[in-house]
Amino acid sequence: MKPEARDAFHIIERADWFSAVGQPREGPFIILQSWDEAIEQCGSDEWDALTLEAANRYGEAVLRRDIERYRQWNTVAADVRQVVLPLVERRIRPLCAALGLPAIVESCIRWDLIHFGIECEFAEVFPPGFFADQIYWYTQGRFPCGWQGEFPEGKLVLY
Repeated sequence: MKPEARDAFHIIERADWFSAVGQPREGPFIILQSWDEAIEQCGSDEWDALTLEAANRYGEAVLRRDIERYRQWNTVAADVRQVVLPLVERRIRPLCAALGLPAIVESCIRWDLIHFGIECEFAEVFPPGFFADQIYWYTQGRFPCGWQGEFPEGKLVLY
């Protein structure tokens, strides 16, 4: 994994996870008021489809720009998982357990972290986007968990 990506994961691990959930904030997004709402959003078929679409779009962009580099996708993804899965074990799973959150929350975070790592690893081919944006919100103490409107128009849903 690239040093820049490792540095980013160190910052992510030290973030004050969920410290701002539910607090008001102005901006072009929707702020939820409860974990129940956030869990409903992150567990929805729509959010699942959108995050899958974002991952697929990124992969297609890398493929279009550099087919040789794209051929390393599975190897890169495996390397990223070796960093992300222990981070989830150390930091996210205990936090989710302490808050009594269902497995879907951990699953969504793991997905976002893995795809953020992939974006970092292929940044020289295509700039990070959707998942880098998600990670920003985690480091701000929020939980990005849904979308309102037709993607890419519309608004991110945060708790």
